[in-house]
Amino acid sequence: SSIAVAVLLLVAVLTFIWASTSGAAATDAKSILVYATVAQLAGIFACIALRLYDVAVVLMALHAGVRMLQFIRAPSAIADVRAAQRASVVLQRELGPAA
Repeated sequence: SSIAVAVLLLVAVLTFIWASTSGAAATDAKSILVYATVAQLAGIFACIALRLYDVAVVLMALHAGVRMLQFIRAPSAIADVRAAQRASVVLQRELGPAA
């Protein structure tokens, strides 16, 4: 029915706005991934509510591809951050306290 479609669209839009703003405010990588996933799913449901089924399928494929790449990159990204933190500590020891 048209009421159910309108409710689906409204919930999808509100969820997208909430997840996007929460993701922008999040500070850790896991939370950012979760909010990004929720926002993408909300966009997919909005497309379904608007009867844009082909766009919804494309968004699902893009979502799967992006998440796959993020999970593949995550271990080396964590290692990169840890290496940068260690280098920062070594540099601070060598330079001494800031003036």
